[in-house]
This record gives sequence, structure tokens and C-alpha cells, in this order.
Amino acid sequence: MKRFLFILSLLVLIVSPGRSQSGGGLVNYSPYENESEKAIFNQSSENPFLLLQAVHAKKNTSLKGYNKLVEKLDKRAKNKDHTKWFLGEVFYQTHKVLLKEYKKHSVFNDLLNQGLYDCVSGSAIYALMLERYAFDYKIIETDFHVFVLVNENGENFIFESTEPRSGFIHDPGRVKEYLRAFLPSNSQSNNDRNPSLGSLAQQPGEAKTIFKAISLTELAGLQYYNDAILHFNENALKTSLNQLAKAQKIYPSDRVVALRELLEQMDHENQELASR
Repeated sequence: MKRFLFILSLLVLIVSPGRSQSGGGLVNYSPYENESEKAIFNQSSENPFLLLQAVHAKKNTSLKGYNKLVEKLDKRAKNKDHTKWFLGEVFYQTHKVLLKEYKKHSVFNDLLNQGLYDCVSGSAIYALMLERYAFDYKIIETDFHVFVLVNENGENFIFESTEPRSGFIHDPGRVKEYLRAFLPSNSQSNNDRNPSLGSLAQQPGEAKTIFKAISLTELAGLQYYNDAILHFNENALKTSLNQLAKAQKIYPSDRVVALRELLEQMDHENQELASR
């Protein structure tokens, strides 16, 4: 496992941007878990809210909590001009109503139905709310984590979904300190790396290479990527490849392409060994 992670870390760093456009089509068998996922995946490319519900899709996703949150914030939006206050309401009301318990590798449907969330699904719900109220925001992807950066009237605000009490960061000094912790480093490390999102802190000696703004749709792709990592760790290689095929269709980033190519090679080698 450590050897795999080391090889993957090198591939993530060296794969060229041009390669991320190749092989983006879905595999030649159905990669879908069920008909609900198939319908959402193929009909919701322009609707991130639905696309985020594709991973482990359910026929009856509960929107009770989501609708309750929207109702609360819509009433408070009358005072939206009080920027810092209203952004604080968005952050804390979302945690109060929807974000109940942090669980790594949980998906957006877990958030809607059970209140379970990780940095990907937590950032997704914040981005959806900020978009609803027309704020200027960016979803920031880093090596191990995702968060939301808001810029309004020249001020920056951080939405750190994994910190219920202190995750709304608005003091300029604290904002800079927070961002500095994720900015790419010049040196590169050969340490083993966990490529999944959700690790809340870099370990000593680990290189930071990714810091970029992505869309809600691309975040849905990262959700598939995270799920692929989970299934790989559970020795479900075929399922992991299915999830990566869908991740690449939505968001053909270097890390998604590198992992898919590596696991396809592993799958091919496994088949050769089985046929001997």
C-alpha cells in the first residue's frame, strides 16, 4: 500500500495537463450503481445540486433539512447588506440545521439524509448557499482538503466546514494565516501520501502542490474521486475504477487521470495473473 501511494504521489506531480483530456469517456460497461445514479449522472450536468447527489444515489433523498435551511436563510437575507453578519448566519445556521457530524468519505446524500459530512460535501452545501445569495466565492481544492473562500467588498472570509465553532474566519490576520497553511511549497517530498481529500493537516515533510479554484460541478467530480479512494482501500478495485471513470468525465484533473491510469494497469496485471 505504501508503495502504491508513493507511486501515485509521483504521478500526480508529473502528469501533464494535456493528458487530462484523454480517456475521458466512460468505460465500455455500465459503471452505475443503480438506475437513479445513471439518470442523475446523465441528465444533471448543468445542475450541480443534483449531480452532487449521484454518488450512492437514492430514490428518495430527503430535502427536509435543506428546505428548512433555505427558509431560515431566505428570511435573514433581507439584511444581506450586513455582509459579515449574514455570512456568519449562513455558516452557523448551516451547521445548526444540516451539518451534524463529521465523517470522512461521507457523500452529499449522507449530508442531506443523516447530517454526515466531510470537507467535500460540507464545502458543497456552503457553495450552494453562497451562490443562492449571489456572493462572490471560490471553492479551493488543495492536496488534502477543500474549503470555501468568499470575497465581498474587498474583504476575504473563510468557510471551513469541518470546524463548527471556529470555521467562519473573517479576521484579516487569521484569514492570511489560514491560506498560508495551504499554499504550495517550493520543495517536493518523497514521503508516502494519502491522496484522498479530508485530511485536515499536512504532515511534516509533505509537499503542498495543489491550490486552485474549482466549480461546483468539478467538486462533484472530486466526490467520485474520494469514493474511488475509499473503495480501493477496501480492495474493491472494479468499483474504484467505475467511480474514477465518472470522476474523470466530470473533472479530468491530473490526480483523477493519474489514479485511473494506475488502477487500470493494476487491473490489467491482475487479469493476466488470473489467466495463467
